[in-house]
Amino acid sequence: MKTETRQPAVGGGGRGLDGRLGKATSHLDYITSVKVRRGDGRVVAEVRGDVLVKRVWGSKHMLRTPRAWAVDVAVLREAEALGARAVEVHDLEDGTVYRAPLERFWQRGIRVNRGYGEQVALLLSDWLPAGQPAVEAAQLSLLEVAA
Repeated sequence: MKTETRQPAVGGGGRGLDGRLGKATSHLDYITSVKVRRGDGRVVAEVRGDVLVKRVWGSKHMLRTPRAWAVDVAVLREAEALGARAVEVHDLEDGTVYRAPLERFWQRGIRVNRGYGEQVALLLSDWLPAGQPAVEAAQLSLLEVAA
């Protein structure tokens, strides 16, 4: 497995988180990333710090029934072994970032195999809104206020 180190952007050089030239766009730009490959050797994601990052095209990769994002079981296991605690799916079409604790895949995920190997699908309702930390979000009742 090949490890690639991202260098911080200095003076506008280097590549940002989104892969384009420019300044660093996230603290993740300063973290060593490890490419994660499927059984056939194709890179399908990378682990950056404690996050498995998967870039997808929503119209092509999102499951329609049920509405969910699926990740290969082997990729989840490898990411976990590399220290990942969260999964991020970046939809390259609309820029949406979906985030969920990796543990949630094992607890609530649905096992599927639709011709692309064994995967675990996590319903859209099980993902946290972009920008929230990958911890269990507490659901507030109608009259409660977040502290």
